[in-house]
Amino acid sequence: IMEKHGVEKIKTIGDSYMAAGGVPDPAHGLPRDVVHAALDMQEIMRERKTERQAQGRPHFEMRVGIHTGPVVAGIVGLKKFQYDIWGDTVNIASRMESSGEIGKVNVSSTTMTLIAGDPDLEFTPRGQVEAKGKGSLEMFFVDRKQQHSGITDDEQLERFLSTGSSGSATASAIDLKGVRILLVEDNDFNIMVAQDELQASIPEVHIDIAKNGLEALRQVQEKDYDLVLMDVQMPEMNGYDATRAIRALGGTHAGLPIIAMTANVMKAEVQRCIDAGMNGFVPKPFERNELLATLHSVMAGSR
Repeated sequence: IMEKHGVEKIKTIGDSYMAAGGVPDPAHGLPRDVVHAALDMQEIMRERKTERQAQGRPHFEMRVGIHTGPVVAGIVGLKKFQYDIWGDTVNIASRMESSGEIGKVNVSSTTMTLIAGDPDLEFTPRGQVEAKGKGSLEMFFVDRKQQHSGITDDEQLERFLSTGSSGSATASAIDLKGVRILLVEDNDFNIMVAQDELQASIPEVHIDIAKNGLEALRQVQEKDYDLVLMDVQMPEMNGYDATRAIRALGGTHAGLPIIAMTANVMKAEVQRCIDAGMNGFVPKPFERNELLATLHSVMAGSR
């Protein structure tokens, strides 16, 4: 999770971890990335809690506090060197964690202001929290928005995850010969693997490549595609935002089949794919049969 979101672990303090975004490169690990990393971690903790309680085993829970601001960074030690950070930003984040609530992600008003435009997030005012040397600070709890529809989240997730898992007679009857696919992926090795699998499995398949969401958005407006294979974590524009932007184009783009490709198969991640408007899901690394079954199923559902 840390690597995926560009967050760096700094050190262990007792039973706590100190981690920071923008270290050492301020362009990576932005406040939004740090918050989504924290939400992913809490999702894992909830899943593990459920599993262990069902087994009658002890479980662990977690508090998270996030603040955004400048820090002093450097190397400490004479014989054993360690990278560390200091300053008011660190002290406030530490205070927020220690006074936080189990199972929740607590952010400062500074952080909330910076990420308030994220359409995937919602905020609940927590009120004033005393911080040593800083007085009372305004705090918020942050979580991912829940989509409300006629079916439950679990039913929606089950339908989404089952797309292509076994395939139906109708789906398998779909002829993919000559299908036009836009492969959106920034990793050259993953591009090579996906191209090889698709070309070996689908006669006369046409594959174009986009290496980020912005390129994908441009290409779907310039050419007609039957299907998009969309990585979710990319530079410039991620797969979630790219999918929303494609849907916003309207017309045929509103129904263009888009399949998510991601190594993260946590419930929260899959829900983000659904919320963004994707039609199916292929976990990485994928098997050829699984990929083809998903393509058949999604294409059948679009016709």
